[in-house]
Amino acid sequence: DMEMDPCDLREKNFLSEHSSTVGEFRITSNGIRDCIAAVRKKSNWDNRYGNLPYGHGLGVACGFFISGSALPILWNRYPQTVVHAKLDFDGRIVMFSGASDIGQGSDTMLVQIAAEELGIPMDFVQVEVSDTKTTPVDLGSYSSRVTFMVGNAAKSAASNIRREMAKAISKEKDTPAENITFKNGRIFTNDKSLDISWEEGVEMAMAGRGAFVESGFYISPKLGGNFKGAGAGLSPSYSFGAFISEVEVNPKTGETNVIKVWGAHDCGKALNPLAVEGQIEGSIHMGLGQTMSEEMRYKNGQQLNANFFDYRIPSSLDTPDMDVTIIESNDPEGPYGAKEAGEGPIHPVLPSIGNAVFDAVGVRMMELPITPDKVLKKIKENA
Repeated sequence: DMEMDPCDLREKNFLSEHSSTVGEFRITSNGIRDCIAAVRKKSNWDNRYGNLPYGHGLGVACGFFISGSALPILWNRYPQTVVHAKLDFDGRIVMFSGASDIGQGSDTMLVQIAAEELGIPMDFVQVEVSDTKTTPVDLGSYSSRVTFMVGNAAKSAASNIRREMAKAISKEKDTPAENITFKNGRIFTNDKSLDISWEEGVEMAMAGRGAFVESGFYISPKLGGNFKGAGAGLSPSYSFGAFISEVEVNPKTGETNVIKVWGAHDCGKALNPLAVEGQIEGSIHMGLGQTMSEEMRYKNGQQLNANFFDYRIPSSLDTPDMDVTIIESNDPEGPYGAKEAGEGPIHPVLPSIGNAVFDAVGVRMMELPITPDKVLKKIKENA
C-alpha cells in the first residue's frame, strides 16, 4: 500500500500530448487528465473514497486504445482504405466504401463527413458500402479504425469533389477557385460576387463534362522504432478514458452489486455525440458482463454453458446507473479531430469494479468473473 490516493497516483504517471512512450508509441493528443478530473468530480471521489461504510466501495481505473493499427492484419503496401465519391446530375453525392457498419454508425459518419465538406444537408448524401462488386477495398471493421481511417479517406474524397466543382465554377464565373465557399447548401464568395444554390452550382459545374467521380485514401504515417517488435501495437492515434465504479458487497454472501458507473472518454472530436454516448454506455454494459457473470465453463473439453441461460449476459435489470462524459482533445490527424470511441471505453470498466470491491471489503479479486463464491472465499481468507 503506497498510501496514495489512486487518482493522484494515476495523475502522476499520465503522458502528455505530443509525446512518446518508451516503446516509441506516438501520442498526438491526450485528454486523460480531463477524463479523470470529470469522473473524480461527478462521483464526489475526494469526499467519499475510503470513507464509505464496510461493504460499500469506489474504484477507479484508466485505459487507452488504438484508433486502428499502423499496419493491416495482412501486411501489404496498399492504402488502409479507399473511398470513392460520385456527384451526378441530380445533385446527390454517393459515397462508396468497403467499410462494414456493424452497428457502430460508420455509415452515418460517411454521410456526415461528405455533407460537412460540401456544405450540403445530410439527406443529399447516400452510401454504398460492403459490396465487393462496386465498392473499393477497405481492410476491415476492427481495431476501432473506421472513423479515423475511413473518415480521413471520405474527407479527402469529398474535398476533391469540392475542389473540382470550384475549378469548374471559377471558369464559368471568372472567380478565383480559392475564394469560393460551400456552406449551408449555397456556393458563394465573401464579396457576394458569386452567390448561387448548390443545385445551380451542380448544373454549372457539370456543363460539358458530366458527373464528378473522385477518390480519397488513407495511409498510416511511418510509426515506431527500429527495434525488434517495434510494429506491435502501434497506431496513428490513441484514445484515453477514466472510469469510477461504485459497488455494494454483502460480506456474508459475497454478492456484489454495481450501483453506478461514471465514465469519461477522450474521443478526439465527437462527430456524433449521441452515438459516442451510446458507445460508452454499451461499453459499461459489456464490461459489467465480463466482470460479474460471463464465463466459459468446460468439462472434459465440452462447454457446459453453451446457451444464453447458463452463459449469463446482464439484462437491463442488472445494468447500473451510468453517467458518461465526452472529452474532446481534437487529434491533429483525425478527421475533424476525431479518433476512436468504439472498443476503448470498455477497458477501464473491469478494473474499476475490481478496485471498488477492494475498497468495499479489502480483498483483491484476481480472477474474472467476480462471483459471490469467489468474493466470499477471499473475505474468509482475509479474516
